[in-house]
Amino acid sequence: MAEFNGNPMLDLSLVQVAEVTDIIERERHGGNQLLARLSNGYGASIVNHVGSYGTELAVITFDREGISTFNLVYDTPVTNDVIGHIEDFDELNGYLIQIANLPEVVK
Repeated sequence: MAEFNGNPMLDLSLVQVAEVTDIIERERHGGNQLLARLSNGYGASIVNHVGSYGTELAVITFDREGISTFNLVYDTPVTNDVIGHIEDFDELNGYLIQIANLPEVVK
């Protein structure tokens, strides 16, 4: 289980459909951002900082190899926006599983 913002938050072992290929946590706007890249080409940006709606998740894709350069994706069955006010670990992991179930990104 990974920690986020000092709290255990993500059980990435629940994401069984797509392999997590890279993950980083970094400071953002007085809080934290966790980026997870999945083998299907999608990923998740999870933030909790001064300007966020509590814990937020966005579906992302990546511009190139690595994890720090990405684009928000607004046209998936998971969401058409950023998902804010995530209440608990089960809800967050549920979104990660949905992202893992998306078809592979076509470039």
